[in-house]
Amino acid sequence: MASVTIQKWSTAAACGGQVNHIYRTREHYGNQDIDRALADRNEMAGTAEEARARIRETIAQVDAATPPKRVRADRKTVAELCIPAPRAGMSDQDARRFLTAACMELVRTPGMHVVGIGLHGDEVHEYVDPDSKNRVQSRLHVHVLVVPDIPGRGCNMKSWLTKARYKELNQLLDRVCERELGYTYQNGSGQQSRGDVERMKQRSLQAEAAELTAKIDTMRQEAAQLDKIRQETRQDAARATEAAKRAME
Repeated sequence: MASVTIQKWSTAAACGGQVNHIYRTREHYGNQDIDRALADRNEMAGTAEEARARIRETIAQVDAATPPKRVRADRKTVAELCIPAPRAGMSDQDARRFLTAACMELVRTPGMHVVGIGLHGDEVHEYVDPDSKNRVQSRLHVHVLVVPDIPGRGCNMKSWLTKARYKELNQLLDRVCERELGYTYQNGSGQQSRGDVERMKQRSLQAEAAELTAKIDTMRQEAAQLDKIRQETRQDAARATEAAKRAME
């Protein structure tokens, strides 16, 4: 089932590795599913440097308006929303229409400030669904970086990132999807979200490894059976040869 997933980052992490990933500023990536030949299918809101500046400036403004009681070194100040297209196999045009409308709606949503957006069309690949164990095609998706801004609490990730927030965001996506495409974002199955993207990829790799292990076991069994047949054939041939020799004598 389609649903938004959220990761939280410190300012340094968001301005560093995540902005590099979202805005595709590197030459090489650890993610082997990125196809640089499809880079023209990506869409970014501004540049990586502009996103970094927006992140720092927005956090400073929110903190000035509502000063935090305590600032920890690992303070989480930026949330990353990953929003996949509603359905597998849908047209690229419909997927982009929905994702663009969703981003516009998020910009207008109170309680957070959108500071970075990257729509990725260069990660098209086949993977094993960890739940159904079927091979499926990856979906077009968008990453949205936001700075929380809770009335009376300011940039407080713990207060912002709650179960109610997940429900609120998925309901927002339902409304956008119904308006743009005529059906809900969530398919009504009630299936729970499967965690962030990296955890999903890890589970997919585990499922693929299990699939390969099963294939190897099957091949070993088939090889053992073929070896048994080969040995029996050799024994039959030897017996036939011996019988022929006796007959000639």
